[in-house]
Amino acid sequence: MTAGKSIGAIAMTEPGAGSSCVKLLCNFQTVQHKLAELKTEICVGRAFVDNCLQLLSEKRLDPSTASMAKFWAFADSRVQPIYGGTNEIMKELIARGIVSQK
Repeated sequence: MTAGKSIGAIAMTEPGAGSSCVKLLCNFQTVQHKLAELKTEICVGRAFVDNCLQLLSEKRLDPSTASMAKFWAFADSRVQPIYGGTNEIMKELIARGIVSQK
């Protein structure tokens, strides 16, 4: 079962409504909006990573773009506290690339 199909199978009972009033979580607008945000982030992230891999294979991946890819990969990770310093370094490298373009 795919993640998209399994999310529709998750249901909840409204408080005080009894067990006969069950709503699928995917029918709530806030859940739909969050799913849309997540899908967009995943698609954009995949496109960016695919582009980085293409640049890397052509030996054209610059340090700034590589830093952006690393920063993006760890931005919402559970290991954020461990890699927090690393992300600050990635931000510094990204900023250097921006500033040097002026």
